[in-house]
Amino acid sequence: MGIYDPGPNGVPTGALACATVEVEMPSFQQMVEAARPNVREISAAAAKDMVDAEPDALILDVREDHEWASGHIPGAVHVPLGQLDFQADPAGPRPNTELTERTDKLIVAQCHTGQRSILAADLLQKLGYHNVVSMKGGIAGWARLGLPLD
Repeated sequence: MGIYDPGPNGVPTGALACATVEVEMPSFQQMVEAARPNVREISAAAAKDMVDAEPDALILDVREDHEWASGHIPGAVHVPLGQLDFQADPAGPRPNTELTERTDKLIVAQCHTGQRSILAADLLQKLGYHNVVSMKGGIAGWARLGLPLD
């Protein structure tokens, strides 16, 4: 038997045969709860006040394209959560200067209900952003207050 012996049906049996290891994947909710202690959450009303008070502040909408198209906060920057790592990392493959030039400015991460935005805020902090918060209640909370939407 050699280092690679295909064995019956082509399944490796030699030194390169590998064992199956079962890894339990965390649920989305478990990931949110693990990130939550690292992230400051603010209400939609507080987010509006903070953004109005800081001219360089940014609302970052991390919802999917179809959600964005159905309505969004005026002036928000749209980067779906699944693309955030590429666009927020200055050394990444597709840096977005609307983000990468604001590492010290207020960024309010926002999604539909405030869960994906926790993950987004946690990721931004890990990438070196210093003033990131998550909007608790998301755009749904914003809309409940009658705040403007485009």
